[in-house]
Order: sequence, then structure tokens, then C-alpha cells
Amino acid sequence: MHQKRYGAKRVMHVPAKTHVFVTRPRPGPHPRHRSIPLSVVVRDMLRQAETAAEAKRIISRRMISIDGRPVADHRHPLSLMDVLEIPLTHEAYRMLPIHRRGLRLVKISEEEKVFKLGKVVGKTLIRGGVNQFTLHDGRNIRVKPGEAASIRRGDTLKISLPDQRLMDYLPLKEGVHGLIYEGPKQGLHGKLSKLTESSALTPGLATMSTEIGEVTTLRHYILAVGGEEPWITLG
Repeated sequence: MHQKRYGAKRVMHVPAKTHVFVTRPRPGPHPRHRSIPLSVVVRDMLRQAETAAEAKRIISRRMISIDGRPVADHRHPLSLMDVLEIPLTHEAYRMLPIHRRGLRLVKISEEEKVFKLGKVVGKTLIRGGVNQFTLHDGRNIRVKPGEAASIRRGDTLKISLPDQRLMDYLPLKEGVHGLIYEGPKQGLHGKLSKLTESSALTPGLATMSTEIGEVTTLRHYILAVGGEEPWITLG
């Protein structure tokens, strides 16, 4: 399925006048307005193909892996924190927001490609007293009661790829390293100096020290990505 380039979301960064249509990302783990289809990533970001047809052939042969698993769907959506790997060239990338440049692939090391960070957007108690956490990319992680007692909505889980085991977690609190992943300041990152809770009249806010100075944004735009130092390469 395609859409006209003039109507494509800005996150895709495709020129509007070169062609009429562009591939539409398939609905899935990420919202359509914040995701890029795999064929566009292979052709326009990785420059592994010159045309959409070439990109489709590469993908259909399962030469691209997402989060540790081969993907054959050229419309597969990529977005925040997804790990893309090209096994033949031993290259790995993480999709991250870059300030004033939108979503971009950031090259990562062999050590980084085996895990992913996910923001907790939901917490449910299921049968057997097991806690199930829903992450920003739609996946559900089940955690034993003893390990999940202190994990709250808004915290970050570090999970292994592709088996999705909980490796560690990071609470969203003052003093941690945060990344702004949405809004006009997306892509900025730094140490969180102040967090305020939301109320019936005002939203929760977060203040962060970044490379351009101190900035304030909405609390739910923040993803904790490390303690004193970030756990991942941020570009």
C-alpha cells in the first residue's frame, strides 16, 4: 500500500517532488505517524538500494533483522529504539530521535545490539500473580512478582534481544540521564534536574540539562536511558 508523498508524515523525510507515491508503514508496534517503513529505511537511510523494487528484494530475502529477528515485510514500521542489523556486513543501528533532524539510524556496537530499552506505558497483574508490563513498542514483558515490585509506569526496562528477558530497569527520577523522544525538543538528552507530577489542571513537567542549556518539556515526553552515563549510544 502506498500514499502520496505530499501527504507523508515529516518523520519519513522523503522528498515530495521526486516521485508521486511512497510506501506507507504497516500499522503495528508503533503509531503510523511516528514510524518509517523498512523499505524507505533500506533505500533512503542505509543507501543499500537505489529503487523501492531493489529494497523489496533485499528485504524479502531476509537480509535485514529487526530486534534480533529477520523481517521479510517491506512495510514493517521502524521507530524509537528499534535495533536494525545487517548480518552480511556486521552492521547494527538503533533508531533514535536526533535534535532538529527527526528519527535517524545511529550506528551501535556489537555489545549494544543485543538489548533494547522500552518505556513502560502499562502494568497489569495477570494469572499466577505475574506482572505484565506493556512497553512503548507494543510488546508485553512478564516479570516475576519479586522483580517487579518497584517498577512503575514511565520507568525504562532493559530487555535482551531477541528472547526479551528483563536485564535491568531504570526508574524515571531526578538525576538519571533522560532522552526527549517527542515534541519540539525531541532528540535532546541530558541529566534530569527536576520532575513534577501532573494534576487535574497542569501536566507533569521535566527539566533537563542539555547541550544547548536547560530545557523544560512534558514529563511523558521523557525516556530514561541511563544513570550517570547513558546505557546506549545517542549519536
